[in-house]
Amino acid sequence: MPQLQAFNTLSYGSSSRVVLDSDSQLGVSAQSGRGLSRTDKADQNLMTRQVLLNALGRQFGVGVAERFLPQLSTTKALSSREIRGIIAKAGELSSHDKKANLETNRTRLLSVFAGRSDMRNPAFRDRRAVNEVAGRLLANEPAAKTSRLSDSDLMRLSDELQTAVQGIADERALGVRDAGRILGRFDVEDRSKAGELRPGDIINGYEFVELKQKGVEPGFVGLKAFTDEHMAQMRAPGTPLHQTADAFLEHCLSGNAGPFRGLPDLNPAVAVLRSLAQDVKRETFPALGEADFPNPEMRAQFKEALLNDPGCLAQVKTALRGCIPEFSTRHYVKLDYNESDRNILGNVRIPRRTAKSGAHRFFTAHTRNEANFNAIKEVLASDLMRAMGIESQKAKLVRSEYTDGKMKLLIDAEHMSQTGADGQVQSFRDFAGHIVDGFLVRDDDRGRSDTSMAQLGRNKILMLALSDRDALGSRGDNKGRMGNTFAAIDPGHSLEEFMDARNIRSDFSFSEPGRFSKFKNYTVFDDCAYMEKMEGVRQLKEMRDSGGDLKVFSSYIGWLRGEEERVAGDPGLGENEKRDQIADFRKLRHQVETMRDAFIARRDYILNDVFGERLPFLDDNPPILENLSNLEKLTSRTTRTSPHGTVQLEHLQVVEGGRQQWHIQRDGEGGYIFQAVSGDPAKARATVNDLLRASNLPFKADGDAATAYLHVPASQVQAFAAAMSEANVIAYKEGHR
Repeated sequence: MPQLQAFNTLSYGSSSRVVLDSDSQLGVSAQSGRGLSRTDKADQNLMTRQVLLNALGRQFGVGVAERFLPQLSTTKALSSREIRGIIAKAGELSSHDKKANLETNRTRLLSVFAGRSDMRNPAFRDRRAVNEVAGRLLANEPAAKTSRLSDSDLMRLSDELQTAVQGIADERALGVRDAGRILGRFDVEDRSKAGELRPGDIINGYEFVELKQKGVEPGFVGLKAFTDEHMAQMRAPGTPLHQTADAFLEHCLSGNAGPFRGLPDLNPAVAVLRSLAQDVKRETFPALGEADFPNPEMRAQFKEALLNDPGCLAQVKTALRGCIPEFSTRHYVKLDYNESDRNILGNVRIPRRTAKSGAHRFFTAHTRNEANFNAIKEVLASDLMRAMGIESQKAKLVRSEYTDGKMKLLIDAEHMSQTGADGQVQSFRDFAGHIVDGFLVRDDDRGRSDTSMAQLGRNKILMLALSDRDALGSRGDNKGRMGNTFAAIDPGHSLEEFMDARNIRSDFSFSEPGRFSKFKNYTVFDDCAYMEKMEGVRQLKEMRDSGGDLKVFSSYIGWLRGEEERVAGDPGLGENEKRDQIADFRKLRHQVETMRDAFIARRDYILNDVFGERLPFLDDNPPILENLSNLEKLTSRTTRTSPHGTVQLEHLQVVEGGRQQWHIQRDGEGGYIFQAVSGDPAKARATVNDLLRASNLPFKADGDAATAYLHVPASQVQAFAAAMSEANVIAYKEGHR
């Protein structure tokens, strides 16, 4: 009916006009026909038809109106039913024409875009973003619905499309993949328990493997589904999948038992591939050499025939799936809360199978909005860790919905792995079972600290910047290693508690925020040199200088703001739906903005207040900050064992409450001035002078009961650095027990 009312408005003002009467029925309003001659009535009917034809043209376009020209060229009177029928038919034709015109112009625009854009740009390969923006641009182009756009218009729109898509890529989060409704009324957990969901079943692009076993959040483990579209790509010459399949078949046909050649992107598990190749060779065809084919074309035709044979194709698919990371990498889809397991308030909660107790389930229940924010926070923290330089898990948001249509954000986290220098795959292994008394140990030597991991210590300050007290977990489940590389997963408690705590010290120790709120197992980062830890401070500063952290936050804020605008302009939503959805997105955006402000304040506190004095010395040679740390260890209470004495450590550790802090400044002539004003400066001064005398250095520390002052002239810096090495300090302390 709104369409008819609009039609009525367009035809208003004619001496004879098509109107809606009081019963919302179309009729003809004209001067009374009483007393008119037959000729006059015919003229009036013709005028009414002309008014209708003109109104059709204005409402639906001349092309649509012209299709009714034969029907409206007579002088016969029109009934209300006939008028309604004509308008309804015109509406159908117009709708079809608009869709056809839009689709034609969309196809032409995308073709021009592909021809004028650098398709190596990942942003331009995001088909969903490109199609979405193209549709929006065409919707704002009136001529796109009524006619074929000119080449100049398409060139202009192509430029606008490039700019808009690149802007989305620059300002969007790591990835928000629209999965639609993952399931219907019940989620994965419910259906799996009911036996309705089995390994191998497909769930919106995922191949179900099992329910998620680690961690308390509900979810499942899946693989990227190998779909019919991928099968078609495998058959289509020129696609990466076809090239890989072709190389695999070539290997099988030649009977080559050596390493694959021409498959540089494959997982290097060559032995598995060889076995699969032999299976294909035995079960489908014998080994065929060049002598079996008169020319290369026949060999190529034979391989194409194999790829179109269902039996062979299935085996090739199995072989490729096992060696292409895109399809063999496990995905952990988290926060898929059970809709059938909400509490009396309607809040979602963790499953009984993962909860530690009933109280655990009760106190960890969330509103659905809180669950969505937790998803954003965890994925954002993963992005932030990468911006800091931490090897962290790739995670992205997956948009789903609850059965009432409310947005449900899940997390898709990929299993971590890397290829080592020896070509072997190094899969992520968490620290569970390898933390003893707060320190990492090896399986073959659980009484000695494992210091084999490269640059482990630099990650301490980065984890503290995120204020994630559960970063390591009570057993070490949340962090681990790939070979000798520190690797981070599950930053679920980052950026929430204690962001305003000012509890960090310049020796990387910190005070716990509370008796029952302790940062678990952060001592795993401590058995290393001081300069290794300072590399983390450098990374934090470099991120601030480059704006990398702000870009991460801006990407999520920009995405959420874009969602507000999208909902506001969605004609398919009612006003109440719009209001509720906009309020949800706006609240999430404000939460991210608050989180950003808290992180910036904590980051600046670390760089300015905690390490501001020491940062200017970061690149001095010799590394004077290492000597400063050893000066503190020399004059502090230290240990080389874990808190309970069960693990032998490589580096000296200052015991809690036993630190003697020293400050550093330049003397303006290439030397350094060290000063202690707290603790026990007199005792510290005596200890320093004892070591300096033993090292035959021609200077000493001065001061009084309240201060200790040590000036190292430029000519003595190298000698001081040698005397204040950790090995020398350890030897001194062991000799003065």
